[in-house]
Amino acid sequence: GKGGEIVGGIHKRNLTNILLYLVFAILAVLFLGPILWMMSLSLKTRTEIFNYPPQLLPESFGLQNFHFILTSSQVPVYLLNSFKVASLLTVSVLLVCVPAAYAFSRFNFRGKRTLLMLVLSFQMIAPVVIVVPLYTMMDTMGLLNSHFGLVAVFVGVQVPFSVWLLKGFLDSVPKSIDESAMIDGASRWVTLTRVILPLAVPGLAATAIFNFIFGWSEFILPAVMLTSEKLATFSVGIFTFQSGYGTAWNLIAAASVLGLLPIVALFIGFQRLFITGMTAGAVTE
Repeated sequence: GKGGEIVGGIHKRNLTNILLYLVFAILAVLFLGPILWMMSLSLKTRTEIFNYPPQLLPESFGLQNFHFILTSSQVPVYLLNSFKVASLLTVSVLLVCVPAAYAFSRFNFRGKRTLLMLVLSFQMIAPVVIVVPLYTMMDTMGLLNSHFGLVAVFVGVQVPFSVWLLKGFLDSVPKSIDESAMIDGASRWVTLTRVILPLAVPGLAATAIFNFIFGWSEFILPAVMLTSEKLATFSVGIFTFQSGYGTAWNLIAAASVLGLLPIVALFIGFQRLFITGMTAGAVTE
């Protein structure tokens, strides 16, 4: 009867929940396992790395690897370079994309959808595909081996996605707000900077975090565009711990942990804004 159907439904729901939790547990292991192993390696000596069988917990919790990284290597310089490049990229992208996204969101003009699709099509091109012509072009303009040239390339790569992300968020802000501000005598620029942008803080935060992470972690473009070790970003400079005689995995792990900390701190600090911005940015035409 109905009681059996209810019991059967409860059992099916419980089974579904168990399967979902199992899938989530497997995904957590797949994602967190390498991070935990990296943290374990960062605390081990070079001889402990090759112990058999391998152990997750080091025999002695020492910070000698971090001390070497911070005092006897160029890693602090690499971290500073990455922070500089990622910060300049984030600010530059926002300066370019905010007006463009506002125009796409608020104005109707001929070829708008075609232009939007064209912008999106550039996002589908992987940087590695165009790295050779980019190198030639930057060499011709004398922008190789400079952070300015690298940031310019990064901006070109990141603008399409950032415009789409910001446009989706601005679409969720009612146009009546613009109309009310302009009825009160505000210009388009004042409306954008003093009315719309304060409401768009979550979307701006989500876009900024995406671009900062890209600038911080990108490897191929800095490896090609920068030849001086003093200008190397973290993702490129960390390879100095590899040589033809061996690889200092414990030092690489310690440096990787240091490189991961700013991203984790950034995401935790702006987690609420990031999630709100991504949710609102999903609303598009």
